Amino acid sequence: MEVKRRKGKGEWEASSHRKEEQRKSKSISLGRPRCKLCLLVTLVSVLLSLVLIAILPTPIDPVIIDLGGIKSKSFGGNAYLREAIRLFDGEIKGPEGFAIDGDGNMYTGLHDGRIVLFNDTHMTTVMRMGPPPYDNCGKLTSESHCGRVLGLEISQSDPYLLYICDCYHGIQTLHLKTGHREVLVNTTATYPGVPPIKFSNDMVVLKNGSVFFTDSSYKFARNELLMEMYEGRPNGKLLHYNPTDGTVSVAIGELHFANGVCASKDESFLIISETSRSRILKYHLKGPKTGQTEIFMNELPGVPDNISPSSKPGGGFWIGFALLRNEALEVLGHFPAIRNVFVKLRLTRLIAESLPRNGLIMECDESGTVIRELYDMGGVKIPSVSEVLDLNGVLYLGSYDGTYIGKLDFSNK
Repeated sequence: MEVKRRKGKGEWEASSHRKEEQRKSKSISLGRPRCKLCLLVTLVSVLLSLVLIAILPTPIDPVIIDLGGIKSKSFGGNAYLREAIRLFDGEIKGPEGFAIDGDGNMYTGLHDGRIVLFNDTHMTTVMRMGPPPYDNCGKLTSESHCGRVLGLEISQSDPYLLYICDCYHGIQTLHLKTGHREVLVNTTATYPGVPPIKFSNDMVVLKNGSVFFTDSSYKFARNELLMEMYEGRPNGKLLHYNPTDGTVSVAIGELHFANGVCASKDESFLIISETSRSRILKYHLKGPKTGQTEIFMNELPGVPDNISPSSKPGGGFWIGFALLRNEALEVLGHFPAIRNVFVKLRLTRLIAESLPRNGLIMECDESGTVIRELYDMGGVKIPSVSEVLDLNGVLYLGSYDGTYIGKLDFSNK
């Protein structure tokens, strides 16, 4: 009869050590192929993603956007815009374009296609740009139906004739006394020698009834605005409407997101915002340079939007800035391929919403010399400005996405 000998302490430890080594060896031998498989799956996934990104269609053909340096009198050096008050806060959205009729009534356009009359306490709807139904008005997807007013101006010959620039419905007039409405420029019409008008943005009406208006892009409508900004090509133009014969012609072609437009006090020249180049151009209407274009201001601290007259006796302009320049935008501008990927992956709106909001308006004289810059760094009160209405130093501030009208009394400063 065999007697089993009990293992001593040393033998137990040696046996346990051997079993542990065998377990580790088995684990390692099983783990290596798994790690290799994981790596292979990862590499294949990355390659497939790159292939998919490469073959996905894209509506843009982006180019390098180089804005140069920043010229500023006092970049972010004050907080004057924080002194503004908000009118109708949370009750409206997107007040853009201002006009004043012969009775001193103020008008603006809203994101849902309405034109409203307002004062500091009350607001009344005057008209809607699009036909009924109005249930979905105010949504980006319904803008082409409901309309989106971006520019308003009163005729210099009739203080109750309101000119309207709608980015989908073109240039129209509304007589505020009779209610008569007339289409001057139809965006669906074809005009000889004029590329398609897809994004009529702002206008100026001269004493003789001529209308100069910007078309931001022949390629993208306003509801595709980010596509235009990401592409960065000169798809815009300045157009001229002749009231005598109703013709439309190109005054300046190949503009980079043509936006705000305003005339000098004597109507000898116009200035035009090139939003995606952070600069403003000058277009001569009179004198030896008639029809010529030159740079009026460049390397601005933000992306300029609408331009409006200053109330100063010698003339001048107010420039609203939708956004201040920042490092992320500067870097993105130099990498068209990355912008293309963002468009393909539908990340453009997410990126736009993540950008810092800082308010800025700038006043300059008719030579382009900056008089003052008013900021709200951090966007505490006024995070963005599309247009300024200057009533003897009392400034009304509109914004393409603001939920209020800003009011800033700067008459004593």
